[in-house]
Amino acid sequence: MIVSWGLKVLGADLSGGYRAIASGAYFSVGLKADSSLVIWGDNGAGQCIVPQPNSGFIAVAPGQMHVLALRANGTIAAWGYNAYHECEVPAPNSGFIAVAACGFHSLGLKSEGSIVSWGDNAYGERNVPAPNSGFVAIAAGHDHCIGLKADSSIVAWGGNYIGQCTVPQPNGGFVAIAGGGAHSLGLKAGGVVVAWGANSRNQCTVPAPNEDFVAVSGGWQTTLGLKSDGSIVGWGDGSHGQYDVPPPNGSFTAVACGNNHGFGLKSDGSIVTWGQNYAGQCDIPPPNEGFVSVVAGYEHTLALRGGSIVAWGDNNLGECNPPNPNEGFAAIAAGGSFSLGLKADSSIVAWGDNAAHQCNIPSPNRSFTAIVATASHALGLERDRSVVAWGENADGQSNVPNPNTGFVAIAAGQFHSMALREDTSILIWGSDGYHQCEVPGPNAGFMAIGAGADYSLAVRGDGSAVGWGHNDRGQCNVPEPNSDFVAVDGGQGLSIGLKSDGSIVCWGDNYYGACNVPTPNHHYRDATAGSGFCAAIQDKDVTPVTQMDLEATAGAGAAFLHWQSGSVEPWTFRVLRSIDGWTWETRVEGPPSAFAGEDGAPAGRMYNYRDACEPGTYVFQVIGLDLGGGEALHSTLVRVIVLSPTLRFVAITPNPFGAQTRIGFQSAGGLMTLDILDPGGRRVRTLMDGTMRPGFQEVSWDGRDGSGRPVASGVYLARLRATGAGRACVEKILTLR
Repeated sequence: MIVSWGLKVLGADLSGGYRAIASGAYFSVGLKADSSLVIWGDNGAGQCIVPQPNSGFIAVAPGQMHVLALRANGTIAAWGYNAYHECEVPAPNSGFIAVAACGFHSLGLKSEGSIVSWGDNAYGERNVPAPNSGFVAIAAGHDHCIGLKADSSIVAWGGNYIGQCTVPQPNGGFVAIAGGGAHSLGLKAGGVVVAWGANSRNQCTVPAPNEDFVAVSGGWQTTLGLKSDGSIVGWGDGSHGQYDVPPPNGSFTAVACGNNHGFGLKSDGSIVTWGQNYAGQCDIPPPNEGFVSVVAGYEHTLALRGGSIVAWGDNNLGECNPPNPNEGFAAIAAGGSFSLGLKADSSIVAWGDNAAHQCNIPSPNRSFTAIVATASHALGLERDRSVVAWGENADGQSNVPNPNTGFVAIAAGQFHSMALREDTSILIWGSDGYHQCEVPGPNAGFMAIGAGADYSLAVRGDGSAVGWGHNDRGQCNVPEPNSDFVAVDGGQGLSIGLKSDGSIVCWGDNYYGACNVPTPNHHYRDATAGSGFCAAIQDKDVTPVTQMDLEATAGAGAAFLHWQSGSVEPWTFRVLRSIDGWTWETRVEGPPSAFAGEDGAPAGRMYNYRDACEPGTYVFQVIGLDLGGGEALHSTLVRVIVLSPTLRFVAITPNPFGAQTRIGFQSAGGLMTLDILDPGGRRVRTLMDGTMRPGFQEVSWDGRDGSGRPVASGVYLARLRATGAGRACVEKILTLR
């Protein structure tokens, strides 16, 4: 399942256990049967963080960005935005039986029938008309208030600039009230809805038949009504699908309407949401399960499940509308206001904002293995380990430096690009205004990379993380203990790292609480940092399990895994692999005997698996499953770099040359010899003879022979040999004097 925290709180379990609902502008509230509250959506003022103890509540009323909750003891808890003192309940805070909130003001109904009002008073919202007595219910619009009297009449006060406080005659026979943005609603005893005030979007024009309503709720310019048969009817502004109730439209017992979204409470205690999901106020599109990857753009989020893409958040430029057929995707990337999907056939699909041509994939679009997207440019890693960049290029972020080969991973910030080489060094290009392109030395031994808006991140082979570039929010200051990291990612001044034990660490901008990882902090498999929020995939309903130590080594074209189960032997083992440390795939699943060593590997013995891999950087984990498919064992996460089994020259530049040339090559390492030969095959000079590290390397030749004499102009041969392996490659070099 996906959880999100910080500016956008998502991942609420809406499957059951609720007895009441209420809506704020861009967030939603559910009151559970156990008297606790669950809140999701916009958390810009901390309104989704319920004060402790989260218990004993009997009613709730959200405002624009604040929440009032009534406890069984008659006191009110208030939290969230408080610029107008709307969260400061006047003394004595006791004897309340109902609450209402909207805009930036608050109302409380006392047991003796009087109303207490506090907060914004720009339109006289706090000036309850006399006599302030005999009230039995309260409601609020954006800047006006509504009270229902015991005699079934309505009193309204506050902003009346469009008639929202002018109750239609006859003013009697009302049993319920509600407020919208600038309109008011009253429900008559016979199930008839009366609406008045702003009607520019027909939010006061009740559709026929106006009968059998049992509840009503007002949004900014939308109205929702609940019928006695359990169906919901909507009218007014429907531009965001505010009254497109998902089928089946029935069995509802309550309804709530936010600024541009709606949701209903079913008779089984579950919640259904619909409409605008800009801030996650409708939560993650159900079902919240089966996800393998999640990535955050600036104001939208993508998730991958079963080869199809699920999207939510800002959709002004269509960035949340993956083109059909929405299937066969293997990876995803989210940019500023555009999105990318990598298909299983290695092609890329793009949608959303295309102002900088970031959705125009360069040809031939057929051999990509990884993708990243940022503000207005994108990168793709090709199967031949070259990088392709496109889109915005004002800072050179789309100009991949030569030699463009030997790369195993990519990342990108707002105006800079990163790539990890096979030799574990990092190459960065583009904007360097905050020194984000200047890799801290030594530039070697890196296993993973990530990027924030204007800073860079990397994980070294020892599991430590390092950050450099813009550091105004501490986004480059990795917290202690700085160890055991396997992946890192950056957002807008906010960094996130995944540890080998499946826990998450966040650092940097914590204004919205994005560094406060939800508990329990374990069993995470993917995570992303956005603008003020983080999102992650966490295994759901996991019971404590035995942890296995997993070891991995890499050879040419393969990774070798070794693990031990201890005293617990599972029914099956599942081997998981990730290319970037975030998106996971199942490589193999089978009984322990399928992974046994020579001794049959009884409990407590070692198990082994060889995974054939394309060259690249990978993270592995082994899961042990019981007979019912539940997780009984899980290993730590390990990262390895798998090298190419080939021996080849990458580039010789310049060629032809005069004074000096650079010879670039890649290998699987070991004993290597690099010779310069004349056209007859006679050795002119040995440039290298010894043990070499794997990956990409570069050697210079100054055009001299073994005695230091300049060679004559002409054609020469560079010969690279793997000593004892019987492999060699040859390339021509032209010397001009």
